[in-house]
Amino acid sequence: MQRKKKSVVTVLLLLGMVASISACGSSKTKDASKTEQSNSQVEETTAVTDQEEAVEPSQDVEEETVSTSKDGKVLESRDATQEELKQLSKWMSDDENYGFFLSTYNNPKDADYDAVFYSQNALNYLYTKEGEKKYDELKKEYEKLVGGTLNYDLQVMRKSDVDKFLREKVNLSADDIKLNWLYSEKYDMYFDEKSDTNRTDFICLDGAVEELDNGQQRMTVTIQCALRDETYGGTGTAVILYDGSDYKIESCVTPNQQYTE
Repeated sequence: MQRKKKSVVTVLLLLGMVASISACGSSKTKDASKTEQSNSQVEETTAVTDQEEAVEPSQDVEEETVSTSKDGKVLESRDATQEELKQLSKWMSDDENYGFFLSTYNNPKDADYDAVFYSQNALNYLYTKEGEKKYDELKKEYEKLVGGTLNYDLQVMRKSDVDKFLREKVNLSADDIKLNWLYSEKYDMYFDEKSDTNRTDFICLDGAVEELDNGQQRMTVTIQCALRDETYGGTGTAVILYDGSDYKIESCVTPNQQYTE
């Protein structure tokens, strides 16, 4: 009887151990399954986040394609009106301005300033009351500079007047340009003599206008020389900025072949 009891006890102990091991294994399997499931959820969340971050740039406001020029953004482009062309033609033909359109240049500093100032009566100091009184004195200064006598009409410009003029027309100063006049340090003036005139009128045939974001207009016009409103010769192109009151010259391809480089 005792041996049977021991056998029964032994069997019961073995069954208990098997059950315990089985339960432990099941628990580990469940834990591992939970861990794998958790890791899978983390990976899926990370993947979704990465996708969202990758998509974000495309959710920004669409980039706007804007035409630009060196003077600012172009808001609108259109044809110049007849009134604009008429007004610009009048300005270009003014005594102060026509000389800028007698040479070809991409940068105003490269314009032919001998042509610009050739018969620049508006800047001739001798046409002022003060200058008239100093004519003989300034004539002597010129003859001293040139090493000879005056043969034609004397022209004298104060450097300060040239600086002001250039700032208004092309945003430059006298030191920025090449001018083949004689300069007197004593008087701070430019001297030259002229025998005739290079007076030329211009007509704007057509053109395009760019409305800029700084409030200015950039006008590109086809120009032609004119005499008593009759055009002659070839055509050229001028680019001019207009702020509503003043014009500034940017570049020119002259129609006057006499002054073309």
